[in-house]
Parts: sequence; structure tokens; C-alpha cells
Amino acid sequence: DITTKDKSLIDGTAIASENGQILRDLKDASLVVNTPRSQVVSSFFQNKKSFETNDMSIAIDGQFATVALSSPSDKPISQSDKLYLIVVGRAENTGFSYSFARNKAIARGQGPILTDHIDAQISIRTANPALKVIPLSTTGEKLPAIPSKYEDGRLSFTTSADTIYYIIE
Repeated sequence: DITTKDKSLIDGTAIASENGQILRDLKDASLVVNTPRSQVVSSFFQNKKSFETNDMSIAIDGQFATVALSSPSDKPISQSDKLYLIVVGRAENTGFSYSFARNKAIARGQGPILTDHIDAQISIRTANPALKVIPLSTTGEKLPAIPSKYEDGRLSFTTSADTIYYIIE
């Protein structure tokens, strides 16, 4: 149940869950989920180019994207030895088409799914300095780790164009 928690929050344009872990900001056209084990930002990053959750900072230049980070264990993100990350922009099947008004699907298309390229600068608060960021292929195969840096309790990296899926372990 999402209710208006605080009308003064962001000029009365925000709707928050009662526990404050879900925030829908109409002004920034964003949705933020901020729990100890899952943190998500979905936004048109041209309105607001960076977002922060309790354990994640994201900067994207001018595109729609959804960035989701989760701990598959009972540990919170900041303490987990394994994390799952998805960074995805607009996505649709090959051959998918809309009506002229873009309000009705004309053809559903088929795989492979086409996605926008997203260059995201991500920083994750973690107690584990040995974590590596490993992209996954569409079949779940681990690809070579991408460059990352651990400094001041944060793992920082830039996502690549090759995938939307990452495992951090």
C-alpha cells in the first residue's frame, strides 16, 4: 500500500510507502526502492542525473534506466559476499512495433531482446574489499571481470555495453 507519507516531501510531488522504503517522485519521474537487501532506481536520468540509496550511488547521463542491486543472502547489501546487479534501459523484442500514436502494440516481435546501451557509474558501499564485478552473458555465462576500484569502503565501476546482468562476488 503506497500512501502519501509527507506532503512537504519534495514539494508535495512524492508518494512514499508507510515505511519509507519505496518512493515515487513525480517531479523527477523516478521510483526508488531502498531496503537493506534490495535497492532499485528507475528513472529518466535527464531530469536528475544521479541518485543515492543507502548503499548505492548511480550516475547516468540523460537516459531512461533501471538499476537494481540485490543481496541473495540474508545479509544486507553492505555485508554480503555476493550481489546481483541489473542495469537496463529501454528494451523490446526484435521486430516489435507500435501504432502511430504509440499507444497499441501492432507486432510483438521475437527474440533477441534489444536494449539501450547504458553507461552507468555505480558505487556500492561494502565491507568486502575483494569483490569483483563480473558481467554475465544472456545465457548466464560469466564474462571477464570489468575494472573496479575499492576505496573508502566503496566499490566503484562503470557498466559496459556488453550486458545488463552482473554478479558481484
